[in-house]
Amino acid sequence: GGTGAAGGHPTGQNPPSGAAIYYWLKSPNQTVSLDFLDAKGALIRSFTSAQDPIVARDSVRADSLRTARADSLRRAGVRADSTVRSETRSEEGAGGGDGPRRAPPPPRVPNKAGLNTFAWNLRYPDASTFENMILWAGGTQGPVAVPGTYSVRLRVAGTPHTQTFRLLKDPRSKATQFDIQEQFSFLLAIRNRTSQANDAVKLIRSVKSQLADRRKKIPAAQQAAFATAATRLETELSNVEQQIYQVRNQSGQDPLNYPIRLNNKIAALSGVAASTEARPTNQAREVFRLLSAELDKELARVSAATRTALPEVNRELRAAGLMEIVPATTEASAATPR
Repeated sequence: GGTGAAGGHPTGQNPPSGAAIYYWLKSPNQTVSLDFLDAKGALIRSFTSAQDPIVARDSVRADSLRTARADSLRRAGVRADSTVRSETRSEEGAGGGDGPRRAPPPPRVPNKAGLNTFAWNLRYPDASTFENMILWAGGTQGPVAVPGTYSVRLRVAGTPHTQTFRLLKDPRSKATQFDIQEQFSFLLAIRNRTSQANDAVKLIRSVKSQLADRRKKIPAAQQAAFATAATRLETELSNVEQQIYQVRNQSGQDPLNYPIRLNNKIAALSGVAASTEARPTNQAREVFRLLSAELDKELARVSAATRTALPEVNRELRAAGLMEIVPATTEASAATPR
């Protein structure tokens, strides 16, 4: 519902969905965190008042781009007021096009003086993603928590305060607790396999990025030997990457032109299984089993390539006095600057 601000009949504001947590702070800008725990005390998700580091970096980058655009327009003789209007139009139509496509950051915990509210959407952590990933009819959201007892731990300046709460089953649902638990376990398995697929893509891209960097630095006397070893490794990893993810996707409509790959097929299964409160069907389980077997084959190929071809590459790098290649699932743009 709306608030009637745009005209018409005024209406009340809908409450936030999920578990709404209310807390009062004596002073603003304190470091506040919220941990959500299951009935056994195991951590489900954590949220903080601190700004996400990637968001902070993107904000600095956006400010730099705005400044550079404004300076460019001024040097071209554009008046100051026209520069502002042009920049405003650019921001309105950018749609995030200046930076990579990423999953949205986690919500920040408010820390103003007085009463604060934070709503947990009841979801477990999302699957791993990578920059500019495009999926068709597939998502990476974590599964919704099942009905039961949970607790929230509030930390203010390091001091913890814990409160339990109950998540109730929708009274309209005909699913049993067993059905919902079976569905949750299945969705969690899908999420984990989606993460494995996406982490494999990130690892492959990390190795390929490091290979490109070392190619620029390898001494001329060792370029031929390094190129042979590097090409062998890169070719095998690229072949695996193309099986796990549709690398030709550049826009949201590209999956209409290029067939989806393993990570998309597995992620799409989550939407099917979560479409209603019910235990997963035998057909859904069989599809998951088949896709998991295909993914295992590709993951084995990645493991084999890094176990057999990578040592040869690193021998050449050690001989040249260069840093060895270390496979990682941290994306280059998200890594801490060195």
